[in-house]
Amino acid sequence: MPPIVKKSDERDEELTAFLDEWLRFYGPVSVEWLAGTLALPVEELTPAVDDLLDGQRLVQGRLVVEGGEDDLCDGENFEILLRMARSAAVPSFNPLPVEDLPRFLAQMQGLAAPGEDMDDLWARLEGLSGYPARAELWEEAIFPARMWRYDGAWLDSLMQEGGLHWVGVEKGRVAFCLEDDLPLLPAREAKDGLRDLLPDAHARYGLPALAMKSGLPMERLVARLWDGVWAGIVSNDSMATLRKGIQQDFQPPKLPQIDPERRGRRVPRGGFSRWTGAAPLAGNWYRLAGAQASSLRVEDDPNLLEDEERARDRARLLLDRYGILFRELLQWETPPFQWPAVFRALRLMELSGEVLGGIFFHGISGLQFIAPRAFRLLQRKLPDGVWWLNACDPASCCGLPLAGLRGTLPKRLPGNFISYCGSSPVLIIERNGKALQFLAPPDDPRLPEYLAPLHNLIERRFQPLLHVTVESINSENSCTSPYLDALSLAFNVVRDYNRIFVSRRLA
Repeated sequence: MPPIVKKSDERDEELTAFLDEWLRFYGPVSVEWLAGTLALPVEELTPAVDDLLDGQRLVQGRLVVEGGEDDLCDGENFEILLRMARSAAVPSFNPLPVEDLPRFLAQMQGLAAPGEDMDDLWARLEGLSGYPARAELWEEAIFPARMWRYDGAWLDSLMQEGGLHWVGVEKGRVAFCLEDDLPLLPAREAKDGLRDLLPDAHARYGLPALAMKSGLPMERLVARLWDGVWAGIVSNDSMATLRKGIQQDFQPPKLPQIDPERRGRRVPRGGFSRWTGAAPLAGNWYRLAGAQASSLRVEDDPNLLEDEERARDRARLLLDRYGILFRELLQWETPPFQWPAVFRALRLMELSGEVLGGIFFHGISGLQFIAPRAFRLLQRKLPDGVWWLNACDPASCCGLPLAGLRGTLPKRLPGNFISYCGSSPVLIIERNGKALQFLAPPDDPRLPEYLAPLHNLIERRFQPLLHVTVESINSENSCTSPYLDALSLAFNVVRDYNRIFVSRRLA
């Protein structure tokens, strides 16, 4: 016996099919307008409208500025309206050549106008929060390029005042992170051994106290702490500990060896002093906030709205760092900050008007998003001053697969540096000075300014070089280079038969 179909059900199905087809010819309309136009009571329309909403054929909400909360619109038509609204929201702008991208990033990150004090350093750190870089590079090149005379004591003070952390990303790489940005880093699960070693997530532990509490040999204890650092679980509240780790290649110091024949006698003072000087005794160790609980898989986390908002916060941090975002620019960020992880958030922010989408630099394939503040900077004339950076700097364009920059910049290696005048490279330093390539004539009046990264190599506060060995200048023997006079005026230069040694000029 066939099922009995009531006439009211047939009428609802017919009305649903009719509305589905008819609303394709309209934009957002109110339920009252729909009822009045069809001469039907709202109650009779409700089942058909609900069916179309459940099937995602219709969308409902405040869809137009003048509309109410009950506006309805065909789903495909609404997507078309959104695309039109996005296009209309982008102001008229003639995209800049990609050669101007390094200068724009330098302006966003404070390279074009270096800071002078601790407050300026804090402002630079806000934009760099969460960026992973080689541990030694921060004080050897990244901070000095952003400050006129970088002083490591400023960073020590900021660490001691609280609100700033250094976080291990992988062995040898760390990120500086503001307190409020710690939840944006990927959550890590504290290993049982580290949880037992640092039981209170809100406490700080000195190394001698940890040694007494754990009963572990000092070498093993220090090795375990550094393993926790590279897992992103453990940190220390002192920069001295990180500096000591860099100098010791993050290896635990070895206790002085005692001759068996001397067993029972006093440990030689010199050997013990060398050991204590190599041990990371400064500061206190602690578990990072993100390691207080196990990380959850997306399918296990019922609050997807928090995940979406976290992705937006990461996008906002990246926009503070770069001003503009596109796929290639984020390839050196950690996975939660890379393009696939923030793209959806950027799209939603574009719909809300928080960011602009469009083409702002020629030579970049794919979508580009820019913050309104950065767009206003882009509309003004970019600075023409002299500035420099390391090839691995967060603002560096080295290694980006962009046709307009390929071949003009060195490889993205920590021993390479670039000086710019405006948007033009004027000096490329490779292999920590072994090869210099000047892109300006020897009589350029600003040539002494272009030598700033060379000055940094031998004058920086942290791990300066005693001298720079220059083997070639513009692919020729450095001893016969026309640029030798300019170098001799700025540095103490000693010639060898096929190279020169550049060192700091004594006053």
